[in-house]
Order: sequence, then C-alpha cells, then structure tokens
Amino acid sequence: VGLQSVFEFVSALNHFPMNIHEYQAKELFSKFGVASPAGIVADTAEAAGEAARQLGGSGLVVKAQVHAG
Repeated sequence: VGLQSVFEFVSALNHFPMNIHEYQAKELFSKFGVASPAGIVADTAEAAGEAARQLGGSGLVVKAQVHAG
C-alpha cells in the first residue's frame, strides 16, 4: 500500500471520529499496510506472562488501555 493510501485512510478517520483502543488501531494499520510494533492483547496476569514468552526479547512493555476523555 502506498503512502497516498495511508494519507487517504487518515483523512477518512477525520470525518468519522472513533473511540478505539490502541490494539484496534493497530489492526486497522495492519490492514492498510502501516507498520507497527508487535503486540498481544492479554486480559489476565497469566495471559500477559504467556504473551511475554511468545514475544521474547529483553525489553517488553505492559500497557493498560481504557477509553478516557
């Protein structure tokens, strides 16, 4: 997907405001070919531990996501 398509996608979002979580935005980015860091949604401490094992590496970030504002 070219850069023009990305600009068209972002422009379309301005006409249809959304209240979405980051993981949902990353799914949209992926659909339109926009690179974003790997991530796994987890809803328990155990699931977060498993996600960390799957992702590997030495620098992981755990983020809570809530709609605010």
